[in-house]
Amino acid sequence: MIEGTSHNVREHVISYAFPYSRSAVKRGFGNRGCYMVAERGRTIAVADYNQAVLEASKLGTVPGRWSIDHPSNAHLSGPHNPH
Repeated sequence: MIEGTSHNVREHVISYAFPYSRSAVKRGFGNRGCYMVAERGRTIAVADYNQAVLEASKLGTVPGRWSIDHPSNAHLSGPHNPH
């Protein structure tokens, strides 16, 4: 639920799993890393950030506070947002 609202809003979290990390290896992306879209206990792993955003858009959710695509995180650099 989003703080300050009186209704439930479903949220997703897009995160990055680095190459050779346990999460990337578990999802078949051990050599290159992956982006993960998590929502309600389900996680989808995809090869790149644009795919992650596309998958998240299909869920009808909003970015959770710690999601890479949350507006408060736009200043952070990384594979998804090189400065």
